[in-house]
Amino acid sequence: MHYDGTIFWTAASLIALTILGLVINALPEWRIIGESGLLPIVACWSAINIVVLFLACMMALQASACRGEERFDLDEPVWIFAPSGALSTGRTKNISLSGAAVLVDEERAIASKVGDNVRVFIAEIGFVAATVVRQAGRLLAVHFNLPPCVERDLLIRKLFTAGLDATTVNASAFSSLGAMLMSIWSARGRLPKLQPTAEPASPSPAKLPAQSLVVPPPRHSQHLAKLAAERSIAA
Repeated sequence: MHYDGTIFWTAASLIALTILGLVINALPEWRIIGESGLLPIVACWSAINIVVLFLACMMALQASACRGEERFDLDEPVWIFAPSGALSTGRTKNISLSGAAVLVDEERAIASKVGDNVRVFIAEIGFVAATVVRQAGRLLAVHFNLPPCVERDLLIRKLFTAGLDATTVNASAFSSLGAMLMSIWSARGRLPKLQPTAEPASPSPAKLPAQSLVVPPPRHSQHLAKLAAERSIAA
């Protein structure tokens, strides 16, 4: 959970002070506003301020993303090879450039566990090095370890040129509001302590020598379509 401490605590303090002011003016003995006719107007503006400050708190909080790339719905068979060589088969639930969610077949035991470095065979792409990052029953979430290579080019081609639909999340307004409140409440115990750091001395600017940038052609000369067709055969 990442957050901006200054914005979060300032907005939270102002919300608390606004609510405290409403409570004080609701009691005749402690009332600060003398004209009772102004109380509805003050309460209305206070409610608006609370909503705005609440949104500021939400903007200061940012939950850790489970996957950094856009997900696409995909239902295809995949093969997962564990470090020991054991094979698990399943079908993808969704896939992105950074990982995939795989439903493992019930006929086979799950040969991989969280933290294992595995090899995933995906049709039209080939073998992809990955790490198992999450397991929930028969669902495995793997993170692809893809440097710039032909497999990454094939995966980009598969995701963005095959007409796949991006994964959509349908949520009601009440469920979204409840999730936001729960994220704020659960973030209270996970907020890291900010440590003051000394600013490093700025180095003196140095003029770099002029250089020419040469972009070499891609190493593989085969067309991606032909290469994808060759790798569409099951392992």
